[in-house]
Amino acid sequence: MCIIIDADMAHKFGNPNKKRKPHPDALPVLNRLMDPSGISLALGGKLTEELFILAVMRELVNELHNVGRVCLYQDNIVEQKTNLLIDSKSCKSNDPHTIALAQISGARVLYTGDGALRQDFTNPYLINKPAGKVYQSQSDARLLENPPKCLAPATSDL
Repeated sequence: MCIIIDADMAHKFGNPNKKRKPHPDALPVLNRLMDPSGISLALGGKLTEELFILAVMRELVNELHNVGRVCLYQDNIVEQKTNLLIDSKSCKSNDPHTIALAQISGARVLYTGDGALRQDFTNPYLINKPAGKVYQSQSDARLLENPPKCLAPATSDL
């Protein structure tokens, strides 16, 4: 089971160094990521760089990677797919790298607050079989129960 976390939500995972707890909306995602029978995080390309800006996300990703809960896709493959999306002008958002990662990974759940990215992720022309679903708040926790598994990643190095 696999999820993508958009960089616009990274701050919601708190900051243990500043004793800032995760936002209540991020807790179901965090709990499912940390649960041994839970979900994995799809990561690769520009999104990796965006998430790693915040120390809390670097720490979380490293912790998840150490227990085998990160599906890491090669940056160059994600970038190639991103460039195809840019050339086709099929994305309304400025996040074609996130759509590219979803297409490559098979992740069909996205945690984001970005309206244009929500439109792209739920656009059946861009994400289908199964359709993309967007997690926004703890009321969407049901989306975390049985999302599709990640497709086999091309790499396992962070």
